[in-house]
Amino acid sequence: MSALCSWRRGFGIAIGPAVLCGIGCDIKPSNLNEPAEPAPAAAVPDQPDKKDDVAVIHKTTREILDLAELQDDPNWAVVDTGVTGGDPLTQAQSVYFHAAATLSPIPIQQFVQQQRALEGTTPTYEEVQQFMEQNPGVTLRQQKPWQKYAYDAENGTIVVVEDKAEKQRISEKAGVELD
Repeated sequence: MSALCSWRRGFGIAIGPAVLCGIGCDIKPSNLNEPAEPAPAAAVPDQPDKKDDVAVIHKTTREILDLAELQDDPNWAVVDTGVTGGDPLTQAQSVYFHAAATLSPIPIQQFVQQQRALEGTTPTYEEVQQFMEQNPGVTLRQQKPWQKYAYDAENGTIVVVEDKAEKQRISEKAGVELD
């Protein structure tokens, strides 16, 4: 007898909520073959252009400029990507860009070192560009929007250069002074 009671109790627990949910539901569909009326679309406010020319975290680039061509242009300057900042947030941002500038060019620097070891000379800018074309998996972490990577063929290094005019344009657009 106790087995029968436990079975009924288990059945009641399993089926009871379904029965209780259906009680009192007296709304019947008028015709099951008719499609339901779609809900009216909510008014979507005008959204600003989603293109953000400042956000660069998690973005990559394959663009490398020739430092020899930029040296004559007063708008371009080689920048130090060391860690700076007075508050933790600024320091974290500085560390990210410093790490990106240091670690991203490693495959290119290895290519330069191999060329020096094999041929005894530093590769030219054109040879580095050819290496980039042959190796599509080699990417560089994007720097700040006004900064680019440049190849210094004289020393065989990748450096970060900044476009002062672009930095000024972004600074004026944002209404803040960029350091």
